[in-house]
Amino acid sequence: MKKSPLTYLLFVFLLTLVTMSLQAMPTDIGKVTPLAYQDVTEISTNDFLSLDYTEIVDKFDRKLTFREKASIKIVQRRLVKADPKDPDNLHKIRTDGFAITGLVLGILGVFTIIAAPLAIIFSAISLARIKRNPNQVLGRGMAIAGLVLGIVVTAVVTALLVSVTSILWFL
Repeated sequence: MKKSPLTYLLFVFLLTLVTMSLQAMPTDIGKVTPLAYQDVTEISTNDFLSLDYTEIVDKFDRKLTFREKASIKIVQRRLVKADPKDPDNLHKIRTDGFAITGLVLGILGVFTIIAAPLAIIFSAISLARIKRNPNQVLGRGMAIAGLVLGIVVTAVVTALLVSVTSILWFL
């Protein structure tokens, strides 16, 4: 079965979109905190740990973009998982690439038959990696979503193939 160029273009687009959204995290969060923030990078580590998400958002003079809100949530989640005795641990925490790949393949499994079983494989590997290093690897939700999508799509495709084959067999 020949794949259309549109399928490959959609895969590259989704992969680029996911990669760009993961790069939205601020790089320097250790600056002194002013009374009102101008940029997300001005938030100190102590504020991330001591303040709630809504309290941080309220310290801005303007409405935050979706990317800035997502960055705040990601950094807070990573700081909670980080070891306070090891300040370099924050940079070691990452999202597992297999989880992202499993989710993308699970979504693409709806359009291509081969992507759904691959989503199951990549998501299972990702869940094993996350279980081994829970404080250094993120992406459990994406891995579970990819696993569920892969299983559902594979089951539906298998059921359709069995039903069509059985109908053609009796004709």
